Amino acid sequence: MPNRMIVQEESIRTPDGRELIYFDIHDVVTIEGREYCHKRSDVGFKTREEAEAFIAGRG
Repeated sequence: MPNRMIVQEESIRTPDGRELIYFDIHDVVTIEGREYCHKRSDVGFKTREEAEAFIAGRG
């Protein structure tokens, strides 16, 4: 069970040179006193606001 979730901005460059920005959700878990981030591969969002709303709805 994650301690908390965070939003992380990611970007990729398309073959035609455009840069696309998207927002991933990461679970933050603590194992033996150390925090680790684990990307949730089942969700991703076009805007930070959508990602933050997802986290707020899960909390």
